[in-house]
Amino acid sequence: MLKPMMYIFGTVGFIGTTFLSAAVNLMTVSLGASTLVTALILNIPSIRRALGLPLGPADETPAQQQNKVQYEAPRAPEAAAAASQGMAGLRERLTSSLDDMKKGVSESVSNYTGTYSGTEQERAERKRKEMIRKLEDLRKQQEREQFEQKYKGKK
Repeated sequence: MLKPMMYIFGTVGFIGTTFLSAAVNLMTVSLGASTLVTALILNIPSIRRALGLPLGPADETPAQQQNKVQYEAPRAPEAAAAASQGMAGLRERLTSSLDDMKKGVSESVSNYTGTYSGTEQERAERKRKEMIRKLEDLRKQQEREQFEQKYKGKK
């Protein structure tokens, strides 16, 4: 998404600055040129060593790259099994993604309208959570009242 935005902002910026004074355009061009030159200079390995900057991945030997520990994201057992199954795994992942999307849309609609459309099990779970929240609010209110009676002498 960042790549298309670069072109969109560049085009909008170009059109917007065409109506400004020449000094603003000159400043923009000089800032861009100085940034480009700085990036090119700082990518030279000898300059990076002289400034004490870490070397980039292109400067490392293959032996150095093999010794590095690579991060690998944890996978759920279901995801690992689905990935090994090929197209069947792809279908399962797409189905679960669509189910998650449907659930999210349903929750959004219910938040806006106050009505809930879902399976009977989902409605029961939502009702249970709502009941727990109400009981917790009632408990907090009772604790507050007890505190006021005990320490503030009210009521």
